[in-house]
Amino acid sequence: MRYQVLIFIILFAGCGKDANSPEAITTQFVELMTQGDKVGAAKLGTEPTNRYLDFREASMEMLGETDNVIKVSSVQCFVEDGRANCLMCCDANGEKQTITLVKKENKWLVDINVDALIKDLDDAMSDLDKAQEEEEIK
Repeated sequence: MRYQVLIFIILFAGCGKDANSPEAITTQFVELMTQGDKVGAAKLGTEPTNRYLDFREASMEMLGETDNVIKVSSVQCFVEDGRANCLMCCDANGEKQTITLVKKENKWLVDINVDALIKDLDDAMSDLDKAQEEEEIK
């Protein structure tokens, strides 16, 4: 009987998912963030990611928007040199999204560059302003 229990333990000990894998961290982060648990999501991110969460929360409050809770159905990560690019399915619109993670002190952390996102947003707003000006000139 002892041997059967031992075999059972050995067989199933390796079957659990790694809670610190890039796939697990991506899933947890997205689900916590869209459930409104900014504190929980922040624990899974880098400092720039925490600034992103603050920016996102302020933007949503300003626009009077609420989150659509996302239940992640799949994540596929490509890992190289302490970085992981994870393709997550699916966002609130049913589209796949890419999320970057970095490994720091043996922990995977979501790494969202809020400064690049704000620059992209500023560029898009500038392009929109230019298009409106051109339309007014015609």
